[in-house]
Amino acid sequence: MPLLKWNKELSVEINSIDEQHKKLIQMLNNLFTALKNDEEANYLRQMLKGLAEYTVEHFQYEEDLMQEHGYDGYAEHKAEHDRFVSKVSEFRKKFDSDDEDLAIEMLDFISDWIQGHIMGTDKKYSPFLLGKGVG
Repeated sequence: MPLLKWNKELSVEINSIDEQHKKLIQMLNNLFTALKNDEEANYLRQMLKGLAEYTVEHFQYEEDLMQEHGYDGYAEHKAEHDRFVSKVSEFRKKFDSDDEDLAIEMLDFISDWIQGHIMGTDKKYSPFLLGKGVG
């Protein structure tokens, strides 16, 4: 059973961003499955690294769109992205496959953050960007 499932409630109605969000959720679910299956630490670290790197790429894509179109909420949105990247970086530094509590805390944080960020912060820019012809 996946940790987080994509559903239409998570759509920001911008196809490119929805596809990136779907990929983030899939990567999170793959990491969750690997943890449940007691995969080796190096494999888990690589998966977490991949998720972190893709997240940074995704954030840059969103931020570029917001700047290109003059979105007023850009600074606040970017600050939220920066806090997430910082927290995931902390998890990566502490990560040890033997620390099950940390692994669960990390997955819970990432899952809750992705869902909350899409439903809250990302939904705020969606009407603005759609109005600018982004879709």
